Formats: sequence, C-alpha cells, structure tokens
Amino acid sequence: MRRISAFLLTVLFMAGLISFPAQSAKSVYFTAVDVNMLELTDETMPFWSGGYLYVDSRIFSGLTLDYGTLYHSRNISKQTLALYTNRNIRSLVFYLDSGITIDGDGRTYHAQAILKGDVVFVPIVIVANFFELRYSTITVNHGTLVRLTVDQDPILSDSAFVDAAADWIEVRYEEYLKTQTSTSTTTPTTPDVPSIPEDGNIIQLAFQVTADSVAANWLSLLETTGGQATFFFTATDLEGQGDLLRQMLAQGHTIGLVVDQTLETPALEQLTQGNQTLYQATTTVTQLVYNISEEDLDAVLQEGYCPISPQVDVSESGLLTNNGASVTMAQIDRIDGIVTVWLGSSTSQTGLSALLNYGAAGNDRFYRLTLLSTQL
Repeated sequence: MRRISAFLLTVLFMAGLISFPAQSAKSVYFTAVDVNMLELTDETMPFWSGGYLYVDSRIFSGLTLDYGTLYHSRNISKQTLALYTNRNIRSLVFYLDSGITIDGDGRTYHAQAILKGDVVFVPIVIVANFFELRYSTITVNHGTLVRLTVDQDPILSDSAFVDAAADWIEVRYEEYLKTQTSTSTTTPTTPDVPSIPEDGNIIQLAFQVTADSVAANWLSLLETTGGQATFFFTATDLEGQGDLLRQMLAQGHTIGLVVDQTLETPALEQLTQGNQTLYQATTTVTQLVYNISEEDLDAVLQEGYCPISPQVDVSESGLLTNNGASVTMAQIDRIDGIVTVWLGSSTSQTGLSALLNYGAAGNDRFYRLTLLSTQL
C-alpha cells in the first residue's frame, strides 16, 4: 500500500514537468531573480533534464556580485556560451557542440548546456555553486517557483517573497495562458524522454550498489549490449566511489540515492549528504530517490526529489540465474510501455546477461531512469 501511495503522489508531483492540453489546468515553472518575477513563456521556462534543473542562461546576466558583475556572452559561430565576472575573473564556458563545460581553472563538469530554439539553458546548480549564488524551488499556486538570489540570506525569505509576489504570480500565469492556443495538445520533446519501441517495452533497470555488489560486471554487460540503467547508492556507499560514479555517467547511466531506514539520520539529511558526495565526485546531483517512508514523503517531494516506485521488484530473490531472468521477464511482459524493475544489490552476471538477452529478443530497450520517464 505504501508503494502505491508513493507512486500516486510522485505522479502528481511530476505533473508539472509535462504539458497538458490548454483546457486543463497547467502546472508551470515560474522564475524570479532576487525580488523580480520574470515573464513566463514556454521558450524560457525552466525544466528538468538528466537530474538537473535547467534555466535560461540569461537570468544570470548583469548580477552584481561581491567580486564583480556577472556577464553573459554567447558566440554563435563558435557554439559557446560564457558566464564570467569582470573583476577577480571567474568564468564558466559551455561548449554547445561538444557538450563540454569548463571553468577558468580548467576543471571540467559533466553537466552540459542545452539549446532549445534560440535559448541556451544551463543547470542552475552548477552556475549557482560556482558563482556562490543561492537558488531554491518553492511550491506555489499553479506550479513551482525557481528563485535565484545573489545573497545567501536575502532580506526577503522565500516564504515572505512568495506572499509578497502572490499577485504577480497570478498576473504572470494569466499572461501565459493567453499565449496558449486551445488546439495545442503536444508534449515538448526533451533529451530524456525515451520512445517506446514497436512490439516492445522500455525497461528501466534500477540497481543498488553496495560494498558487496559487482557493479563493474553490471557495467561491462550493459556496455556490451548498449543498454542503460540507473544505479542507486546510500549516502554511506557513495563514499570513495568517485571513479565508479564517473564511469557510470560517462557510459550514459544515471545515479540515484537510497534512504537507509535502519539509521537514525533523517531521510532529507541522508539525501543532502549523498548529493554533496555525488557533486564532489562528478559535479552532478540527482533527484531520483528510493525507499522513502510515508512519513517522509511529503517533505521529500517538497524538496524537489522524485521517489521511484518500480512495477517489478525482484530484490528479495535476486536476479541470479537464467530461470530467475525468465521469471522476471514474464513479469515485465505483463506490463505495456515503460517498466521500472528494481533489482536491488543481488544480481549475478549470469542473471543479468540472460535478462538482457531476453529483452533483445523481445525488441525491448534498456533505458536509464529519468525524471520525465518515471511518470510517463
């Protein structure tokens, strides 16, 4: 029952990440910089991709920091976007053609810029952390507010700002609705929405990596078959796994966090710790989480995390043999479309190899979990 209720709440939460027909109430992402509510348009609206919240890169232009003004410079011919300060120069350069992000000290970042139409979007967590800015996501009427502030402790707290900006939120939303046509029913495409193959399924394998698991073998098999998956860690198990984490991301997989319910440490504290460790190792963070209790669910959702709820769970028996793979595939075949499979930590090379082979024979695709695909 807990898993079902978690799934339903997750779907409700994620509804703000897709577009609905204009006659339905549409959940949107507003943007505010300090105390200014920006115009709300489809072209500039924030969105999630690959575990990152992306925002229009132009919102950083002209911000006055302690060490200079923040400038925005796009070079169309060189396919670059640069964010930099004019004093005590700090710079982040996003290469749109190669997907590389590099700072003025030569450090590279896994997160890349995304070009949508004529707008370059960047992951807000990377830019905010680099330039020592503050951002927050706040649930408001009609959707979510993404607020960026120069000060870490702004004069108007988030709650006070939302109260003060309530009328502006309504104005921006009404302006936005007027731009929508009654015939618009299409869902914008994003880099993270998989297409379901004809006569097959999208299978999203979710592993839990522990000290005793054989993650290297899983990666090798997935690389051989071209499959992708999601690998979940507790905050403790992330420690010292930098090379493994970077390998996972380089091969196109995603990473999630597991709450250890045996610990007295609060769930949100575990997730924060896990993302701090993940960011230090890979300059990425994740919103995908698992094993969230009913008591923690509302708080976890409010913080922007996406609890997953797999349709198939074989973690107790493990995926260890050819027969186990056959039974697992039979469970998957009862479901159409996108199927999330929680394998846990007990998966052998034999079992995974057999499952991947069964999937290939059935025209299935093995794809990583994404924020968007969890609710399709």
